[in-house]
Amino acid sequence: MFNSLKKGKRIMIVDDDNDCTFTFQIVLESYGFKVYSFNNAYLALDKYRSNFYDLAILDIILPGMNGFQLYQELKKTDGNLKVCFLSAGQLLYVEDSDVSKIYTSCFIRKPIENQRLVQKIKELIEVNYT
Repeated sequence: MFNSLKKGKRIMIVDDDNDCTFTFQIVLESYGFKVYSFNNAYLALDKYRSNFYDLAILDIILPGMNGFQLYQELKKTDGNLKVCFLSAGQLLYVEDSDVSKIYTSCFIRKPIENQRLVQKIKELIEVNYT
C-alpha cells in the first residue's frame, strides 16, 4: 500500500494565520502535494532542510521576521529554493534586487480561489521539471 501512494512535490507554507495555513494545506494535499505548514518564521527556519522543498510559500507580514527576511535566511542554506510570497495587504517596497525579481514574478494575494492557487503552484513547480 505504501508503494502505491503518489509521491507529491513538497511545499513549505509559512503564515502566522492558522486558518490560512490549514486551508492551503488541505487544498494542496487534495491535489497530491505534500505540505509542511508553519505559523512561525523562526520555527520554519529551524526546521528547514536544504533541497527538501520544491517550493516555499511565505507570507510577507510575519511577526519578528518578515517573509523577505525569512527568504534571505533560507536562501543561505538552499540557493535553489523556489519561493512565492503571500499577502493580504498592499505590496511592500523591496530594495534588494534579488528579492525584488522573485517578488514581482511570484506573488499570491489573499484571498485566492482554491483552483487558482493550485494552478499557480503547479506552474511554479513545473518550471524546472518539464
